[in-house]
Amino acid sequence: MSVNTSTSRLSSVAIIRRLSHEWRPYWPHILGILVLSLLSVPLALLAPVAMKIAVDSFIGSEPLPEWLLAWLPESIATSPYVALIVAVVLALGVALLTQLLSLATTMLRTYTNEHLVLGFRTRLFPHVQRLSLSYHDEKGTSDSTYRILYDTAAIPSILVDGVIPFITSLITLVAMFYVVIRLSWQLALVALLIAPVLGLISLPYNRRLRDEWHILKELESAALALLQEVLSAVRVVKTFGKEEREKERLVQIASEGVQATLRVTFVKGQYDFLIGMITAVGMAVVLTIGMLQVKSGSLTLGDLLLIVSYLYALYGPLQ
Repeated sequence: MSVNTSTSRLSSVAIIRRLSHEWRPYWPHILGILVLSLLSVPLALLAPVAMKIAVDSFIGSEPLPEWLLAWLPESIATSPYVALIVAVVLALGVALLTQLLSLATTMLRTYTNEHLVLGFRTRLFPHVQRLSLSYHDEKGTSDSTYRILYDTAAIPSILVDGVIPFITSLITLVAMFYVVIRLSWQLALVALLIAPVLGLISLPYNRRLRDEWHILKELESAALALLQEVLSAVRVVKTFGKEEREKERLVQIASEGVQATLRVTFVKGQYDFLIGMITAVGMAVVLTIGMLQVKSGSLTLGDLLLIVSYLYALYGPLQ
């Protein structure tokens, strides 16, 4: 089946520009989601700190971080058991705030997504009705049905599940890199060198996946068209005994859909494999250099665990 992929070659910026007017009525909600997402950045920075405190100040003999000492009486600040209590309270507090923030973000995101889809469908349906009869004769009703029911769901995912997480990830990336640089510029440099490699790999895979997804969506639309055609003329099909012929047509389209899905899965699997191996090599280099620095005394074990935790969290936003 030949499928036109010209639409899939629209750039992400062009798609966002086309859809920006659909998001205008919901900018307060979108801004709220962005603010809640940005609040997760300091929590992400604090999450591994509890482990560092437990390792360095309870198991080891390092003093508590200065920003914590300012809040504690001097008489108890040097006790290792106080360090353990602080680590436990900090871990539980960060977990509680993270879960509450996640709940609020999920509720607001769901509300915004559903209203974006509803609003777009409300405007799209009358538009489809106003189109000429020749358009409907050429495209058929299934194409419009597929776009109204399924394609509209992509409207919120581009911004709410795409642009906003990208902004949050970028800020998280900068904040974590700043902390890592303060602890060890060598480890930060190793982590930073992976970013351009990931970017170079992503570009060709992004184009391939867009084309393959476009073909898959066209096949799904074609399968829906066939079902509507057969079921709307079921009396004619049964009268002329064409059930087996229509089944073969559906099986053919469905088989092409299976092949398209396998191609998408294979391309994505290749990408995930390369990204996983590159990040694994990066982490191996960081661990090697970091353990040498711990052994030489230029870095504490808690600092190394903090850096490794940040880097694991960083590679997600980089991808």
